[in-house]
Amino acid sequence: ITNTSLFELNQSLITVMPHPVTGTSIIQTPFADGSETVVELFDLTGKRIMDTKQAGNQLMISNEGLSGGFYFLKLSNSEYEGSIVKKLMIQ
Repeated sequence: ITNTSLFELNQSLITVMPHPVTGTSIIQTPFADGSETVVELFDLTGKRIMDTKQAGNQLMISNEGLSGGFYFLKLSNSEYEGSIVKKLMIQ
């Protein structure tokens, strides 16, 4: 197992506060402050709902324009070859 695959498996590296998302939530990541992260949100059918780039180890996500329910949050960072996917609940 490579370091990248261990990183992919360790979803606990991401903290979303508050969760479920009830407005704007902060995503705390292990990524270096100032590094660029691609933040994607997918619905349960796999359709990409959101795609943004943010910098830093604290990212923002909003429920504006989203229906309540479950989504998948995918974070990809220039420091790592892999990505982290985490289930997210929007209210």
